[in-house]
Amino acid sequence: MLNIILRDVPEVRDNLLPLTFTRSVADLRLGILTLRQKWELSLPAVYSYMTADYLSVKYPSISSPDDDSFIVSAHFFPTPGVVKGVEHLRKGQALMFHDEEIARRCPLDQQPDELIQLDEIPLRLTRPYDIFQLNAAALEYDFTLLTAGRESVAPSPSNTIIGDPSRLFIEPGATMEGAIVNLNHGPVYLAAGSEVMEGTCIRGGLALCEGAQIKMGSRIYGATTIGPHSKVGGEVANIVIIGYSNKAHDGFLGNAVIGEWCNIAAGCAASNLKNDYTEIKDRSQHNDQHRYGVRSRSQLPRLGIPAQLRPVIYRRIHRRDDRSAVRQIHRHRAPRHGAPRCQPHSGRRRHLPPSLRSHRHISLTRTAVPSEIYLRTTTALGHPFL
Repeated sequence: MLNIILRDVPEVRDNLLPLTFTRSVADLRLGILTLRQKWELSLPAVYSYMTADYLSVKYPSISSPDDDSFIVSAHFFPTPGVVKGVEHLRKGQALMFHDEEIARRCPLDQQPDELIQLDEIPLRLTRPYDIFQLNAAALEYDFTLLTAGRESVAPSPSNTIIGDPSRLFIEPGATMEGAIVNLNHGPVYLAAGSEVMEGTCIRGGLALCEGAQIKMGSRIYGATTIGPHSKVGGEVANIVIIGYSNKAHDGFLGNAVIGEWCNIAAGCAASNLKNDYTEIKDRSQHNDQHRYGVRSRSQLPRLGIPAQLRPVIYRRIHRRDDRSAVRQIHRHRAPRHGAPRCQPHSGRRRHLPPSLRSHRHISLTRTAVPSEIYLRTTTALGHPFL
């Protein structure tokens, strides 16, 4: 069997900070699956990681006994063209997209003997806002991948289904009652153990992952992913929750990426549009420089919440200047008078910050709690920009 190592390209990983402070690029979720899960279903092989040293306990690397491994850049999607190109690599060859390496079948310290150009434009993540921008395409890809040859559970008659019923897939163990689901704009996938409560309005695409829950009367539109064991309520538009996070009450959140173990308290609202409708600049988390973001007005602002954000109730996270709001890890709440451009994380000391100590209380109210490896990895962050 093939041995594939999903490598975090250093400059890409830096550009995806702060989301990649606590996870490999391959563990980022968009669509229904993480990038690693997409690769595993698209190309059967033995998979492992190549990432930052302090993450290696959580994301180990497995070398092939005969030193014949495929090293794949983790930020690329396994589209059919990319998978075919990787499969057909011979020893000493590398698959390229222009001057960007997709995969190689030789060690990193060895120059490839031959460069093969991919004859299509691949999908790939390069900035945090790519996660929600590409979520619609990722949902379509994952929906086709996961539903091929499988039969959906029939929805309850209490639901109102608009559009092609084949675009709705319900796994055994998922429940949905009294909801309105519009499938004309994207598929809807409900994983095992997920629940959609009464009065919810959904306009696809939507991925509701294992154990996730949508509260009563919620409004969801735009390509949205709600990761495992997360709860969502109120109004959300085109967001991605990687997992184990809550936005369970009223308030708006749009064009956002939320990491793990975050909680958006009741009444919190995050603006996804600048007051003067002008272009947004995105602040690089690694070198604190300004990078221009997308220019489409409907997706100009971004809100990145990588992990451990817990704003107090009725907190506003709004657009006042020319940068997207970014919340770093271990940030317990937003400031009293609006949010600054970028909040550095507070996990510089080696002991557990308040946001991680609170997991002792979380374990009393949730069936899923952070693993010891997660806690050790997170507290290993000794500097805000590793």
